[in-house]
Amino acid sequence: MFLIIIGTKSTFLNILFLIIYLLDFKGDNITITDEYSIELLNTDKHPDKKSKDVIVISPTMDTPKHKYDLISGARLQKEKYNLYVSCKTRPVFTKNSIKLTLNLVCRGETILSRLDIGGKHRNPGEKQLPEHDTLKSILEDYPKKEFGKKEPHIHIYTLNNNDAWAIPADKLISLTGSNITDTFKNYLKYCNVKLNVNSELTSSIDNKDFYQMKL
Repeated sequence: MFLIIIGTKSTFLNILFLIIYLLDFKGDNITITDEYSIELLNTDKHPDKKSKDVIVISPTMDTPKHKYDLISGARLQKEKYNLYVSCKTRPVFTKNSIKLTLNLVCRGETILSRLDIGGKHRNPGEKQLPEHDTLKSILEDYPKKEFGKKEPHIHIYTLNNNDAWAIPADKLISLTGSNITDTFKNYLKYCNVKLNVNSELTSSIDNKDFYQMKL
């Protein structure tokens, strides 16, 4: 932005325009600290005018990931979000292995949260726990925790490790007895994402046959 100051009367207007400009782009300049990531997660997010407002989950959908553009209101309105949804099936012996992912991204690259169903993961060690009290209390029981593909888990952003940390999904959302549509709805509620879910997957993720679906 270029400001041309001509005389005393123009100075005030130019300064005013500069303030508006800086406020307009304030969100892009804020480092996503642990504290700010919690604030971003807790704010309501809605589909923008060009994005669909219903997530469709099908066992036949595969890469590329389905993308939903989101925006938030109030003072965080300049932050932009994307929700990526994927349902992958991979051959395992005579059956197929299913992997579902809901990935909430801010500013195009920062993963605020991710729900993994059917995937594997290993957490960092204790020395890499965040200093933030709330996040530390959530993660302190899970250093070097290994998640198998039958252990749904939710990744949590930290400033120093991005999305390297995860905890069991049932610590944050309800899983027992719910079908996959309910599970996704519960996760979106946790992330404060105002989208509907339409799923062709009617099994619950605690069903022993869910992870080895014969499609």
